[in-house]
Amino acid sequence: MNEKHIYLSLLKVKNNTSINELIHEGLRYKEILELIRFILNKKYITETEDSVILSQHGEKMLKELATTYKKTDKKSWIKQDEKSLIKKMKKSDIFIPRSNELTFKIKFKE
Repeated sequence: MNEKHIYLSLLKVKNNTSINELIHEGLRYKEILELIRFILNKKYITETEDSVILSQHGEKMLKELATTYKKTDKKSWIKQDEKSLIKKMKKSDIFIPRSNELTFKIKFKE
């Protein structure tokens, strides 16, 4: 369990957002559960009747970790979509995608 995962989980609790970013970081659901148990035991979050919120200790820890892990570089916000890249072609070449790769359907007139 590293500090970046703790930072991300505290941020998710504070903003009440999805855990998809943790999954994208490579964590499995079991590891996310262990992470939540860890931050509960450290008293970084508290449970109310209908929600989970950051405690004062959790807010302090989030601010400390934000100095290291907060993404301030705009280039790191958006990652390049490598699956949509095609190899460089000559100007005289024509690109025709395979029909199963299209995200839309082409209807031909009969």
